[in-house]
Amino acid sequence: MTDPETPLERLGVAMARMQDHGRAALPKARLVDVLAALDAPRRSSRPFLAAFVATAAAVGIIALLLLRGREDGSAVVAGEPAAASVAMMGAYVNAPADEELVIEFASGGELRLHPGGARVERADADEARVALVSGTATVTVPVDLATPWQVSAGPFTVSCATSTFTIAWRPEEASFEVQVKQGGITVLGPMAGETHALEMGQSLRMDLHDTAAVPPSQPAPSPPVPTAVLPTASEAPPPELEPPRRTPRSPKPEAARSIAPTPLPPPRPRPNLHGNSSRSLAAIATPSPRPNASASPTS
Repeated sequence: MTDPETPLERLGVAMARMQDHGRAALPKARLVDVLAALDAPRRSSRPFLAAFVATAAAVGIIALLLLRGREDGSAVVAGEPAAASVAMMGAYVNAPADEELVIEFASGGELRLHPGGARVERADADEARVALVSGTATVTVPVDLATPWQVSAGPFTVSCATSTFTIAWRPEEASFEVQVKQGGITVLGPMAGETHALEMGQSLRMDLHDTAAVPPSQPAPSPPVPTAVLPTASEAPPPELEPPRRTPRSPKPEAARSIAPTPLPPPRPRPNLHGNSSRSLAAIATPSPRPNASASPTS
């Protein structure tokens, strides 16, 4: 006879045994056996339920972490475990000279260092930002990726949405170079307002030792004042001087009298050479008397 598997079967077996012994009352020992038979499946199922709940919780936590990491975005070195992406954010990574280091982004795109050193500053759905400390890197941004990219190298910043380009920065030489292989990029230089737009097949090379560059945080120098417009003090002509103005003075009364012309005496008559000078002078000096009309003529 096979062993009973269900609680009801066990209970039936126990009752049959008691009937076989012919006992009218249920002994204490048998009652304990019956209760143990009823409680046995419950006790045996508890470890199974606990194991199932623990497994389900672990699976849920892992799925939540994976989904959250996918939403927030991450960057991980190809071939490394996914847990390394958390420690990689903001950390410096370096590629040896004899091999290539590939950094993959969860939002799409990759950065290949060959050789060189870089720092991942941001990697999420809104933006991917990498700082190339030194060396050479190739950036690949897929066509269907909506996340903008920014790669800084020294005082230069390269921005793109869909492109493949190679960027190089040698800080010891202050040399910058970028070459576009696909798509287009925008390069922001160190000079204020300096922007270069490059398309596929174009490249840009700049050496800061030969070019007087101003960091973006400093204002651009003001243009020099042309010397041809403003002459120096030695070349400037002397200013024109106005002649001194004389203030007229009012003459004194005595001076006015002396300045006034003196009336000339009447001209003297010339002497008559014919002997009638006295008569002529008398005629000139004394007018002839008029005859008196009231007096009667003398006889």
